[in-house]
Amino acid sequence: MAVHGAGREVQERGGVGILGQTSNSNRSPSYWKAASTGAPNSALIGPASAKTPLASTDRSGWTRQNLGPAVEVHRLQGTHHARGQRRPRRYRRGFRGGTKATVHFPQGHVLNSGAASGSVDYTTGAIPKGRVNAKAKTHYSYTFTKPGYTPGAVSYDSAVYRCDNYYGSRQANRSGCAIPEVPTAVSMVGIPYIDDGIRRLRSSGGHYGDPYGGQPLHWMINPTQEDKNRKAVCPRSAPPDMQRAGRTSCDEYPFASTKEGGTHLPANQREITWVHIQENRSQGGRITAWRGKMHVMDGDPFYVIV
Repeated sequence: MAVHGAGREVQERGGVGILGQTSNSNRSPSYWKAASTGAPNSALIGPASAKTPLASTDRSGWTRQNLGPAVEVHRLQGTHHARGQRRPRRYRRGFRGGTKATVHFPQGHVLNSGAASGSVDYTTGAIPKGRVNAKAKTHYSYTFTKPGYTPGAVSYDSAVYRCDNYYGSRQANRSGCAIPEVPTAVSMVGIPYIDDGIRRLRSSGGHYGDPYGGQPLHWMINPTQEDKNRKAVCPRSAPPDMQRAGRTSCDEYPFASTKEGGTHLPANQREITWVHIQENRSQGGRITAWRGKMHVMDGDPFYVIV
C-alpha cells in the first residue's frame, strides 16, 4: 500500500516544508508528508518526498493479519537542494490493537545518493474467535539534517486500523484488519424487488446509502434494536394484492440492522418493499458474506449499490 505522489515546495518558518494530499490507484484519499531543512534565515534548501505504508484508505487493502508494505523516501526530481541531506526515519507502534510494527529501513541515508527503500512489517498476534481488537494507528517521524543548516523534521499518524476475528468459528479463522473510517459497499444488484425498491426511493430524493453523493449508512450490531427497527416500519402482514402475488416478506430500507433503520430517518428517506421470502434470504446471505470479507463492525459506514 505504498502511496505515490509528486511533491510541491512549501516554505514555512524554520525551513520545514509540509506537503499536502494525493491519491492512490484506487482514488481514495492518501496522506503523505515531505520535509526540507533550511538555514536559520528559513531559506528553502531541500524538498523531499516520501511513499509511506498504511496511508491508504482503501478499505479492502488488507484482509489478513500480517502486512509488509514498501517504504520509499527520495529527493524530488528537478531540484538540487536536497544534496547532502541525511534522513533518519523512526516509527512508533500505535496505541493498543495488538499489532506490532517492525522497521526494515536504513538510517542516516544521504538523499543525493538515491532513494532510500525499505519496509515496515505489521504483525498481529492470534485473535480469539469473536474478538475485536482495539483500534490502533502508527506514528511516523522523519528527520532531515545537513551540516551548517537547521535540522528539519515532520511527523504524522497513519490511518486508524482495527483487527478482528469477530466472524471466526471453530471451523474457520477469519482474522483480518480494516481501516474502519472508510466506507465499503454491499450490492443488491440482481435481487429484483429489493433492488427496484431502493431505486424508486433514490429517484424520489432518498440519498442515504447512495454511493453517488449520498450519506453512508452505518452498520449496527444490536439484535434488540434491530427487531424494534423492523417492527416500526413493517406491518404484520402483507396487503391482499401482495399476498396473491406471493410477495409476503417485508424488506425495509434502510436496513433494520443500521443506525438509520426503523423510523430514525424522515419518511421520505426510507421505504418498504414486499418481496418473495427467497429474496430476503438471498439478501441476508449477501450481507453476511460482505460483512465477513470487509470486517464490518458496529458503527462502520457503508453504501448500498443498486
